[in-house]
Amino acid sequence: MDSSLPIQLIDNPFPHGDFLISNQFDVSIPFVLNKPVKDPIYLNYKLTDIHGTEYTSDTYTVEKGNEGKLTVAFSVSLTNDEIPLSGDYKQTITAWVLNYKQPQILLEEESDSISLFHQIDKFEAFDFNKWEIRQEFPLGRSILHKSQVSHITEKGKVAILLDETELRGGEFRTVEKYQAGSFRTSMKVANAPGSITGFFLYAPPDYYNEVDIEIFNDSTGTIMYTMYKDGKERYHKKANLGFDPTVAFHEYRFDVYEDQVAFYVDGELQEKWMTTTEYEPMQLMINSWYPSWLSPEQIHSGETLIDWVKY
Repeated sequence: MDSSLPIQLIDNPFPHGDFLISNQFDVSIPFVLNKPVKDPIYLNYKLTDIHGTEYTSDTYTVEKGNEGKLTVAFSVSLTNDEIPLSGDYKQTITAWVLNYKQPQILLEEESDSISLFHQIDKFEAFDFNKWEIRQEFPLGRSILHKSQVSHITEKGKVAILLDETELRGGEFRTVEKYQAGSFRTSMKVANAPGSITGFFLYAPPDYYNEVDIEIFNDSTGTIMYTMYKDGKERYHKKANLGFDPTVAFHEYRFDVYEDQVAFYVDGELQEKWMTTTEYEPMQLMINSWYPSWLSPEQIHSGETLIDWVKY
């Protein structure tokens, strides 16, 4: 610590990790005042989303004469004309004094260590207020059927079963609809060649409102990123994960914002398209199924496991 500075943060006080978006975000930040305060010091805490929208706490005043350690509780209102975006937020702590009525900055520290979500579902139970299961629907060479989606209580996971005999798969999706934000899941896809697992946003009609991650349910590590808009495929990328997605759980993520769409695997950026989105509200969906455009010598059964979803 530099004791010549009138005020400092103690260690790295920024909160880390994932938090739910609510009307108010509360955080406590420890400071140290290295000398008695001569003039009032003003403090605030700010969250900034990817578009630069700022959510700032009320200003806290450190009065004259204070010295030593000080912990300040900040409250940030997340109510605005627009619903806050899910995703990563920059945090900023600022301290200043007034010098001839002009602010003189004493301290300004930033951190990108926080993510905010509308929902964080770890599937301790299957919440039918949040999720709905597709009852029956033909897709590709398969039928998506409600019987293929189940909740494994003892594991805290959702399973989608693929049946090679009846060519059945399954799908579940959010009740609410979303236009933008960050969408993330941890899953282990089925070892079932001839099928794929999708994690995507979609609203009808086809090819108008859709952002896709599709993973081949086999050991090849093949993955596809796709964006549809205005009745056609706007962007598409077929890539290789560099690992077998049927062996272990991995995090798959896509971000949809007004000027870009980006895809991540295990926190690493894989593909990014700078483009306007302007989508209709869409449901977030996860499915495993047998597409007609995949024609392996043998079709196999299997089980996709979903550990958690954040959006």
